[in-house]
Amino acid sequence: INILLYSSPGDIEKAYEYFDQQVTSVKDSSIVSIDPIGDKSKLTYAYGVGMDSNLNFVNYQKAQLVFQKCNAIVYIQLYSGTASKEEITNYAARVEKRIIKAICP
Repeated sequence: INILLYSSPGDIEKAYEYFDQQVTSVKDSSIVSIDPIGDKSKLTYAYGVGMDSNLNFVNYQKAQLVFQKCNAIVYIQLYSGTASKEEITNYAARVEKRIIKAICP
């Protein structure tokens, strides 16, 4: 998870556009419709094959979620085999709730 704070609205917009491009440019990723988190948000999934700690091949799911709230951009990457859209968006909503006092003047 990355939380980036900005003082300029223009910088916030540029940062959101940058992370939006990052989450949507992953090969074979799919954009998932979600209820808004923060002021705006986007969630993507990509699937692949990797290795676990025992060097066994395993399927994985990479979820990336970016949202803007007040003067912050929050970027979350989650690697999992089973995380659902609801689990990921609930996690992001909890993050938003925990940091709102620090990021919103």
